[in-house]
Amino acid sequence: MFKLSVQHMPRVMFAIAALLGATSIPALAAPPPPQNPSTPGKAAENARLYTYEKDGASYFALSLQPPAKSAPRAAAHEIVVLFDTSASQTGAFREKGLEALRSLLATLSDADRVRLVSVDINAVPMTNSFVPPRGPEMSAALEQLTKRVPLGSTDMEAVLASAAESFTGQPRLPRAAVYIGDGMNNAGPTGDELTAAMDKLVERRVPVSSYAIGPQRNGALLAAIANQTGGMFVADAANYAGQEAGRYLTAVACEPVLWASSIELPKSLEKVYPTKTPPFRADRDTVLIGQGSVSEPFNVTVAANVAVAANHGGQDARLSWNVAPQKADDENSYLVPLVEAAATNGGALLPTVGTEGLLEARRMVNLGAAELAKLGRQAAATGHREQARRLLEESLRQDPNNDMARDIRDAVVQVAAQAPATGDAATGDAAAAPAEDTLRLVRPQTPPPPAPNGDAAAPADDAPANFLDDVVQRRKLIAEAINQDVTAQLARARDRMAADPHGVEQELKILLDRIQRAPELDAQVRAGLDERVTAAVRQAAQRSAEFDLS
Repeated sequence: MFKLSVQHMPRVMFAIAALLGATSIPALAAPPPPQNPSTPGKAAENARLYTYEKDGASYFALSLQPPAKSAPRAAAHEIVVLFDTSASQTGAFREKGLEALRSLLATLSDADRVRLVSVDINAVPMTNSFVPPRGPEMSAALEQLTKRVPLGSTDMEAVLASAAESFTGQPRLPRAAVYIGDGMNNAGPTGDELTAAMDKLVERRVPVSSYAIGPQRNGALLAAIANQTGGMFVADAANYAGQEAGRYLTAVACEPVLWASSIELPKSLEKVYPTKTPPFRADRDTVLIGQGSVSEPFNVTVAANVAVAANHGGQDARLSWNVAPQKADDENSYLVPLVEAAATNGGALLPTVGTEGLLEARRMVNLGAAELAKLGRQAAATGHREQARRLLEESLRQDPNNDMARDIRDAVVQVAAQAPATGDAATGDAAAAPAEDTLRLVRPQTPPPPAPNGDAAAPADDAPANFLDDVVQRRKLIAEAINQDVTAQLARARDRMAADPHGVEQELKILLDRIQRAPELDAQVRAGLDERVTAAVRQAAQRSAEFDLS
């Protein structure tokens, strides 16, 4: 039977993928690297307010960009570079990532200092301290990095923790972190612990910029990290050379970041996300979203601080914008589900890195609405009118401009009024099929084939149920087999841990990667196996360190 209901669907596909960081989505669109990162983007205005109104509620997106010379540029920086060495970073992706890394190091100033770290399930320093970007120390570190076998999965919490732990005490120089990899958080959490790691980066004034590269990329997560910490984000593309990526990373890592300590907004903007005001920078705008409305022009004031030189406590700055509200527009309906999703975590995982990120958020919300419309069409085709109506209503709530969803919804309502369903209207399990003349666009026209014994085919709802039962049973058996195999391999790993910790660590990383790639595992089982193997990997890494010192 068609059992899917809106209550069991995410309100927005984008909310699950981006705001909760639970899965991979196509990487966010990123503009070409700017020739001068201090030059404002295409928008001629430094402040804009986009609005949407629905059923008496008002939603907004506020874009704020500091002027180009709002903060002086420092002559030197401390930069930690986090290079992803997980199993996905192989072949052409690894070579292009290394090309970007070499270009980054080649274009940094002689006065800059860099700490290179390899990251997968663990963070392993390639340099023990901050060293010049060019010289014998960095050459040795690069050689060591290129010899490292790409294995295991990436723990993004460990990535962020390593970036934060690289900096202690008062800032000696302006700080920054650069990540080169796919952002696929297969080995660590994406909830409160990840948010806490980002908070620590903000506390230590470390903006994180990323170059997303790999066969699959969690652009949403990397963009959220950039948004929350005041960094930048760019996605790889076929026509985008590694050298260009390296030059871009140099430019954005050295761009001054203004760390907000307070913000003054109109009280009528009742809910604002992220609740912790993100940092500001002149090479892109910062976007705030929320609920509330203003009808007259208003002023926004931000108190901030920026690091400018060695052994300097920072320079205070005051940013101010005059904002003229724009007329509410249905094109901004995507703000409703975006704001609702942001409310679940205070907007800590909003991937709205500037206007480009906001536009990508709109695209993803509209894709989610289109998927709901597709499901509603399928429900209508199988005669489940109540399910269809609810799915289509949700699709239209997210995207009022979806004409297909509106047409099908209206047809479903019309059929229901003419021939009420004989099934349970509350659940949508209606026995009556929609009228052919009204819903011919969504009704399959090919009759079901006869059963192999010549009898009439079974009812349409029975076959999917039997098929789903078979699929569930098969997945359960495979999951049990994988679980038994993992248990056996962990037992063998414990037996060999003392004699060969390095070999055990690498084998467990491969096992962890296999778990991530097994499509038969549901999220709960996968998470449980992840936790067991990850704990063993960390134990093996600790034993490896002890083994090397003995």
